[in-house]
Amino acid sequence: MKNSVVEVIMSRRSVRKYKQEQVEEMLLSTIIEAGRFAPSGGDAQLTHIIAIQNPDILRDIIRISKSEFAKMPITDNMYDSLRSTIEHALMPEFDFDYIYGAPTLIIIANKKACTNAMADSICVLQNILIAAEALGVGACYQNAPHWLDDSEGFRKYMYTLGLGKDETIAGAVSLGYSAEEPRPPLPRKGNFVTYVR
Repeated sequence: MKNSVVEVIMSRRSVRKYKQEQVEEMLLSTIIEAGRFAPSGGDAQLTHIIAIQNPDILRDIIRISKSEFAKMPITDNMYDSLRSTIEHALMPEFDFDYIYGAPTLIIIANKKACTNAMADSICVLQNILIAAEALGVGACYQNAPHWLDDSEGFRKYMYTLGLGKDETIAGAVSLGYSAEEPRPPLPRKGNFVTYVR
């Protein structure tokens, strides 16, 4: 059975190489609105979307991120991607641009006191990813801002961009027009399903 929404979901790929052309304003607005229409527990609608397009600010975010990750200790049983990010931050000459040159970065935040903060935020983030795919805009889910949620230096800078002191950073999405050919989907090796009938 064919369905255009399901086809968009199944064809979505993470983009890690972007053209420098900025996302068209109407497309960005539509993508953000799709995020705003995500479900939230009790219809609380507490997710805060911060859309950053200023190239100087994006460079600052990357620079501060690298500095803050370099301060983090590497521990046993640490999530592999976080360990790798810290190791790369410790390499002086490593290009730490984890948004891959995307002209837009969307930070997703929510109220710290909201017990549904992460779930609600990720619903918004997923809607943004799907809407971007449907509209021909490349996107990639970014964990790094969430991993820096407890970083004093990163949070201090994010306050200047509108993050509330009562908010937690749940994740982010890099957005832009893809400069790479879409890759075929990887085989599903996880996300197991159990049917109980």
